Amino acid sequence: MSRSSPKVIAITMGDPEGIGPEITRKALFACLSEFNICHPERSEGSQQEQPHFIVIGNKKILGRLPFSVSVVDIPYKTAGEGSLKFLDRAISLIKEGVADALVTAPLSKERVSQYAKNFVGHTEYLAQAFTVKNFDMMFVAGNSCLTIVTRHVPLKEVPKLITQKAVYDSIALMAITLKK
Repeated sequence: MSRSSPKVIAITMGDPEGIGPEITRKALFACLSEFNICHPERSEGSQQEQPHFIVIGNKKILGRLPFSVSVVDIPYKTAGEGSLKFLDRAISLIKEGVADALVTAPLSKERVSQYAKNFVGHTEYLAQAFTVKNFDMMFVAGNSCLTIVTRHVPLKEVPKLITQKAVYDSIALMAITLKK
């Protein structure tokens, strides 16, 4: 999708009974203070592109957020249901062209799987939602990128899953991704 600035970033609140709302709130204040847009008197003509954030979750639990952040308040009955509904709404915003990117706060896979039996994790759920067949989970910090060969499996199963092919496939996908 091609869109002129500013970019729109959808953020799911994660587990409403977990650390997700606090992480979301603190990250938004920190990020937006970097762009100097937490205050109405900010100067126009900033050199940096200023993103717009849409948080999907529970307005009451999120509490006070920077004035420039939009919140999509989603009703739910259980924490697992809420977590998945937040993610589904964020996926819709991306598919509709409203949002350019997605950031997900932590959720409880156990709680979500009580609501949606086949839920494994964000990575697999997003791959299915966007019909992506070849995918991995990548962590990025500064100039460092890390892709993991296994994900969302019990630790005792990891040794048998670390095969030459699995390692090669993960490296090859990371190389393609980084070139793009």
